[in-house]
Amino acid sequence: MTRREARESAVELIFEQDFKKDQNTEETIENAAEVREKKYSGFAKKLFCNAWEKRGEIDEMISKASEKWDIDRISKTALAVSRIATYEIMFEESIPSSVSINEALEILKHFGDFESVSFVNGLLGKIAENTEKNSSEE
Repeated sequence: MTRREARESAVELIFEQDFKKDQNTEETIENAAEVREKKYSGFAKKLFCNAWEKRGEIDEMISKASEKWDIDRISKTALAVSRIATYEIMFEESIPSSVSINEALEILKHFGDFESVSFVNGLLGKIAENTEKNSSEE
């Protein structure tokens, strides 16, 4: 499984988890693996579990960066992709922000959400800029 495929899998899992909030992440992974007859890589599981665990911080950052958009107005696909990318930007220092943003845009296209590409690009650009400013101030 390539890193892009792992990111796509993490997006699928976080999308699904958003509808099954009463289910823990391990159950979501197990159920998805069984239904899709798919084995998830360690990287996919890490992205999904960590992004879900930190979704409060992540959603706060998305809300701040989206300015005039309430987070509930963002399409579920764009939100799932943005959560994974924002997790990478905020917490995975070994992954350059530009890589996370580019991967997110390609994944959005893969899932057919072409209308959200420019919005998510701007959103993630602001998040990356804010994250870089915060880390350079410390």
